[in-house]
Amino acid sequence: MHEYLEALTNTCRRIIGPDLTGVYLYGSTVVDETARLSDIDILLLVARPLSGARKHELAAQLDHARLPVPASGLELMAILAETAKAPPPNPMVDFALTTGEAWPAEVQSDVEYEEVLLDTAMARESARALYGPPAQAAFGLVERARLLRLIVQALEWHLTRLLDPHHDPLGQNSILNAARAWTYASTGRLVSKAQGGRWVLSQKFEHPLVEAALAIREVGRFVPPGPNDIGQFLRDVIAICRAAEA
Repeated sequence: MHEYLEALTNTCRRIIGPDLTGVYLYGSTVVDETARLSDIDILLLVARPLSGARKHELAAQLDHARLPVPASGLELMAILAETAKAPPPNPMVDFALTTGEAWPAEVQSDVEYEEVLLDTAMARESARALYGPPAQAAFGLVERARLLRLIVQALEWHLTRLLDPHHDPLGQNSILNAARAWTYASTGRLVSKAQGGRWVLSQKFEHPLVEAALAIREVGRFVPPGPNDIGQFLRDVIAICRAAEA
């Protein structure tokens, strides 16, 4: 993993040059939760929008076929450093890349995506700087009410894609995203998906759905829960988040 992250960082520095102000690893990999279904989450901070040529070269050089990802996949986003520092009403993602052995490479550019603030908030709390200043210096605070609203939007998105063959064929991501949403609504802590699942179980709840999701993620038990059960859990957590927001 160390060699991969070093190669990724060096590639970004070479292509973007002095306009690159930071490279941040966040999510489950930071807390050494390298479960077999984990991915690698990277945020790039840039001083100004990237040119089309730089975006094309980043996509080519970071593609799994060129730089194999030592995890289920890579999810990388580039945003303006000023967006990270002072989140605007309508934040933009300048460049986004997903790639992996089982993931079709997907590139997006110049996308209005308010949900990126969930990523910047998590990065502020626990990201590791691979290049650039410490995360708390690079990422500004996002107010709790806004985060709760975005969390609800994300769970509602998952509701429309239960057991989606591309995004979540076994359902564990929907369940564990809901578990970490419940964790944030109850504790104010932004945690990884697996940490959220373990928090739910730590509350002395018997929760077969969360237990199944953790088993799928961590030990490879490939028995997906039913979509009705997943959907009901997501709706229950949405209600918890809306109550916390109110």
